[in-house]
Amino acid sequence: MPLQDITPINNQLADIIVRADEPWIEYDPGMAWIKPLWVGPETGRWIALLRWTKGFVAPGHKHLSDAHTFMLKGKLQIRDGVISEGDYDYEPNGVIHTEVTALEDSEYLFACEGPVLFYDEDGLTTYLGWEEITRMTEAAKAERKKTTRKKATKKKVTKKKATKKKVTKKKATKKKVTKKKATRTLDWHKKAAKKKATKKKATRKKR
Repeated sequence: MPLQDITPINNQLADIIVRADEPWIEYDPGMAWIKPLWVGPETGRWIALLRWTKGFVAPGHKHLSDAHTFMLKGKLQIRDGVISEGDYDYEPNGVIHTEVTALEDSEYLFACEGPVLFYDEDGLTTYLGWEEITRMTEAAKAERKKTTRKKATKKKVTKKKATKKKVTKKKATKKKVTKKKATRTLDWHKKAAKKKATKKKATRKKR
């Protein structure tokens, strides 16, 4: 029996690798960060790492799809339960969570099959899905690029100033050397003139 051709029709297929040093995106100053790992526009799925500082409180929300949480470190208070390092939590489609509190500095892997809808006592506030994750990622990359350009420009200006300072110092040194040479030449002329005068005086005295 001939071997079946399993060559991909799409030859552009490739692994997506997110390196460990990929920067975190801060979404609540000093309290909460997210590191997007993957989004699937066709399905709406998204996967991310989240990092919360002790005391951070995530607002109430409803899952419009099921989600999976795996705790990497710390502790989270979810409704009446607590999940800790190494725990796995399955969140079914449609479940409503009131506030989720970080009891310790925490990190967890979050795989979501769709958007999450947030609310408060006045009603719906916002949602988080693959589109928002993509916007956050692109905005963070643009900001990093801007910061890198700014640093490069500053470095260039600093280098230019240092070069200018070096040239000025070199000119000053050259000027000092020239002045020193001029002083030596003047001293030599003075000595020569003095020697000549002394010699002339001695000749007159001899006569």
